[in-house]
Amino acid sequence: RKANRFNAFLRVEMKRVNDALGPDEPRRKANECAAEIAEKWKAMSEDEQKAATESAMKELGDHRENRHLGAHNSAISTFHDFRTSMDAVKLELQRLNARTGTEVVLIAVRSNVSHFHRPEVVMTSDRPMDFFNMAFKQPISDVAARMEGYMISGVEGLVRNHQQRLLQKKSELRNLVYKKLQECAGRSKIPRMYYVNFADKITRVHRIVVKNWPLEKFINPSSLGSMIEVELLLNAWNSGTTYFHKLTSSEYEDW
Repeated sequence: RKANRFNAFLRVEMKRVNDALGPDEPRRKANECAAEIAEKWKAMSEDEQKAATESAMKELGDHRENRHLGAHNSAISTFHDFRTSMDAVKLELQRLNARTGTEVVLIAVRSNVSHFHRPEVVMTSDRPMDFFNMAFKQPISDVAARMEGYMISGVEGLVRNHQQRLLQKKSELRNLVYKKLQECAGRSKIPRMYYVNFADKITRVHRIVVKNWPLEKFINPSSLGSMIEVELLLNAWNSGTTYFHKLTSSEYEDW
């Protein structure tokens, strides 16, 4: 909303009124003086109004511009502005989607490591998420995390951020595989999962085999080289496509 001359005049008059008060007197508020100042304004000619507010109009415009575009001087004010603004944007995008069916993906990340807010992804439905999974072979949350790494530290940060997420996913996969192994073993406690010599260490001792391993080689998650391979295994184990099987006596004899 553009600044108007009466608001500029009100600003000037309030400064004049409060500057005239003594140091111990309480400051006057605009709502207390608005009626009196409005009467003074109405009694002025148009030329007088323009002359009285020429410099004040510029000051008021600069003040409003700074409020909208000025950088915050603290991380907490940045965080609150981010949250308030994002909530307003999300509401507007949801309304746009409801009115027009327009699908929107919005990724918002910090560009300063000292700021508090984490990457945020706004989607107007699940369809954009499905598109990212299909087109980029990774969830949009991973894209947002990598984008944040780049915005904060450039290419080096992007690589480091990706490596950190890959390590986290590998750890998640190792824990999941061991959990599934122990569930299959039942009461028998298996101290660790073996990938090298699995047949001798696991199958021969505990009569457990792996079914439907989706990769060409049966290797430790720590040796996997890409996020795609890790995600493939996570999905296979979580969906039950890949699983451990306890051999029956006859199956064990055949093995």
